[in-house]
Amino acid sequence: MTQPDFIARLPSFTRFADVADPARYTPAPDGWRVYCCDVENSTQAIEQGRYKAVNMMGAACIMAAVNAADGVALAYVFGGDGATILTPANLAPAIDAALMRTRRLAAERFGLTMRVGAVPVAHIRARGADLQVAMMELSPGNRMAAFSGGGAAMADKLVKADANGIYTLPEPDNAAPDLEGLSCRWEALAARHGHMVCVLASATAGDETARGRIYDHLISTIERILRPDMDATRPARADTMRFRWPPRGLGFERLATGRGRAALLTESFFQAIAEWFDRKIGDYDAPVYRAELRANCDDRRFDDTLRLVLDCTGDQLAAIEELLATVHGRGDIVYGVHVSGSALMTCLLFDLKDSRHLHFIDGADGGFTFAARGMKAQIADK
Repeated sequence: MTQPDFIARLPSFTRFADVADPARYTPAPDGWRVYCCDVENSTQAIEQGRYKAVNMMGAACIMAAVNAADGVALAYVFGGDGATILTPANLAPAIDAALMRTRRLAAERFGLTMRVGAVPVAHIRARGADLQVAMMELSPGNRMAAFSGGGAAMADKLVKADANGIYTLPEPDNAAPDLEGLSCRWEALAARHGHMVCVLASATAGDETARGRIYDHLISTIERILRPDMDATRPARADTMRFRWPPRGLGFERLATGRGRAALLTESFFQAIAEWFDRKIGDYDAPVYRAELRANCDDRRFDDTLRLVLDCTGDQLAAIEELLATVHGRGDIVYGVHVSGSALMTCLLFDLKDSRHLHFIDGADGGFTFAARGMKAQIADK
């Protein structure tokens, strides 16, 4: 059964620590598909100073799929240099086309090669993994997905090893992807406490309950390290959000969406006026939007791997690194850490009038991509 309303009907939780609770997850229908999208050789692109473009195309895959789904709720997790997206099989023609058009756009306008493939959930289960989904409500009407069961990692492995083209999507037509709503107008979020830290941690236990206990321990201990004010460690805060005109990211938005420069300059100018004077112009209510934005950031997320972006002091960073090293020393996790001075934010604007928008956060200067390099080295050593 396709169950097109599967995601829409899933219950929500609001406490991030609940991503570690196996009881929060529901098996994805066999008739659904997992899309894995990532920028190949993203490390090289980052070393060339193009991480904003890499982030933009990872978010663009999600925006293209959401727009192609035409109102059907999807589940997705942003990975920095890509995305994992769960969709019903009956949407395959539309979403296949949307993602392959996005792949071509990445090559033609950004010089980036993207790997894009789709794996049926039934194939994941046939190989001994599972794909389970939970939904965390960031604010009313805005939810982000969490994946467990090893299925997301299995799908990624199958796509990357797909020498025979079983999962790779066909070449697209010449149409442009619909990326309406993709935006990157905010300045980088400077670290208030000196260190913008990207953490990746993946539990190695084979049992789902055991993995849940490991993640619960990591999350609860990190929360204790960040006390008394955990909210102060979130990258997007009132005192870190800066809007300039013209936005530095407007060129990326123009290349991705195909919108005209004059239209984007005009629209962003009115947005700047609203921000500078704390006013509402049209559907854009600056003070309300900023408050919603801070609530709707994905700086803490989970897809069989714990992914955190934290604005930390030196002492907090040292304590987190000690925790990770200790748990790794017990053989319970592999992990990676990357530290920079700021975070990047890429936005998906669904409907400002209804306060529906999400914001993807990654560390600057390599972020999750460089953190993943450290984690892969630990995996290779096992």
